[in-house]
Amino acid sequence: MRPSRPVKRHLLPGSEAASAVEFALLLPVLAICICGIIDFGYIFLDWNLANEASREAARYAATNKSSGNPPNKTA
Repeated sequence: MRPSRPVKRHLLPGSEAASAVEFALLLPVLAICICGIIDFGYIFLDWNLANEASREAARYAATNKSSGNPPNKTA
């Protein structure tokens, strides 16, 4: 059996610092992308709510026909 060698933990010295710098440069881009996805979700929700409200209003107007004149109220 061969003697085991110690495992090298880092390939290059200072690679931890390089990873931290890369993460610091990439973090704002990722945050903007995530915020954009969330904002798109809110916009889609608002569009869907308006679409459903107009559909319900059209259905109500079609099924509850009236003469267009309000009833005369005598007080």
